Amino acid sequence: MKYSDKTFCPLPWIHLLIGETGNLQVCCRSHVSENQGILRDKNKSPLQVGETSVEEVRNSELLKELRLSMLKGEAHPTCVRCLTEEKISMQNSFRLSQQRLWEKDFTFESAKKVTQKDGAIDAKESPLLSVDLTLGNKCNLKCRMCRPETSDYWYEDHYKIWGKDSFFSVDGKEFKIIQNEKNQWRIENGHYSWIDQTSTWEEINRALKNCLYIYITGGEPLIIEKHYELLEKLVEEKRADKIDLEYNTNLTVLPQKLFSAWKHFKSIVLHVSLDGVGKVNDYIRHPSKWNHIERMIHKLDQTVNDKFYLSFTSTIQIYNILDIPNLIKWKLSSNFQHINGTESAPLFSFKTLNNPKFLNVQSLPGDVKTEVAKILRNSYPSLKKHCFENESNLRKGHYLMDKAEEAIEGLINFMHLKDSSCHFKKFLFYTRKLDAIRFEKFETACPELFKLLQKYFNRKVNIA
Repeated sequence: MKYSDKTFCPLPWIHLLIGETGNLQVCCRSHVSENQGILRDKNKSPLQVGETSVEEVRNSELLKELRLSMLKGEAHPTCVRCLTEEKISMQNSFRLSQQRLWEKDFTFESAKKVTQKDGAIDAKESPLLSVDLTLGNKCNLKCRMCRPETSDYWYEDHYKIWGKDSFFSVDGKEFKIIQNEKNQWRIENGHYSWIDQTSTWEEINRALKNCLYIYITGGEPLIIEKHYELLEKLVEEKRADKIDLEYNTNLTVLPQKLFSAWKHFKSIVLHVSLDGVGKVNDYIRHPSKWNHIERMIHKLDQTVNDKFYLSFTSTIQIYNILDIPNLIKWKLSSNFQHINGTESAPLFSFKTLNNPKFLNVQSLPGDVKTEVAKILRNSYPSLKKHCFENESNLRKGHYLMDKAEEAIEGLINFMHLKDSSCHFKKFLFYTRKLDAIRFEKFETACPELFKLLQKYFNRKVNIA
């Protein structure tokens, strides 16, 4: 085999993702690919945690295929999101960040040594070092870009918008939603039942045996009780001090018992989801309130220590494409003491929304894209002023401005990369419908963007 590290990522060798329904996937970026990164058995059925051993899963066909492609330097379709981000010069891709994260534990040379001719590995000799754990869909928000499979708070609005009493998860499972006698919406069998199965947690505990890194999401992980049980078990078994914990959270809650558990772990990283400032946040991340979120962030900034790290993640979509400069200015002017971002993304980690397609910025009409790009680029002088006003270090001011411009240009490139305007009518329908259900107004929350889209909203929309 002729080797090349051009497309190498350590994850197919050391990592597994357990999805919200207990399904198993390659990683958190693979879901946008055609195969959605779903690991399957020889009969093409999705593999499920608790039903298949970790050893078998790690040598599933897709993972073997990925390893061989990466050793040859080939671009595998499953990796389309990272490779696209690198192509259009967005902030460092997830693939590159994983290379840096694991450079002391697992490199391209390590992969060459442990990979067999068919792409298989000896799971005992090459233990699982990293796990993404998606603890179901229990959530206290129903963000506009979200869906019922990842937030149970979405059930009622899903039914009201689409008139459907069921939904499908990423691995093709259908879940029927019903109202109980108290008019509360729930899945017919109660919830994603895999979370409460003993066999599931036995297999998860086996998977975590040698783990150095656990990424926990939901739903909202900080309101999911199984998350606390997991932390207690890791502390009890004296494994916590070897583990880096990382979260994606909406930071609407922060129970005190978390700090009691977290002090036992090697490090804690919180990625706080922020998709807009003020009214834009409240509109997108319903029913959260910006003032409350901001207070929680400042509270955390005063309590963090050397092993605690906080960063901001923003999912860029049609609703907040014009609010990017406001997010950056807010971060620069907040004078945080401990929240400084990463070297590659010192302000925000901007992620592009891929699905639903009608909220993807690539679905905007061409004339609107042109105006959006112009408005974003016109924000550079005021952004530059903020970078230098809030930084006494001249070199750092230049660095921050370079990173802000790099991030915005990458998002503009992504927006222009593809014409998906065939989905735009669905955006208009969805926005009007959800506004009516939630008693909200797009034109009030996003007035600048509404001006660009007003002529389209004035037209009759039929998505049949």
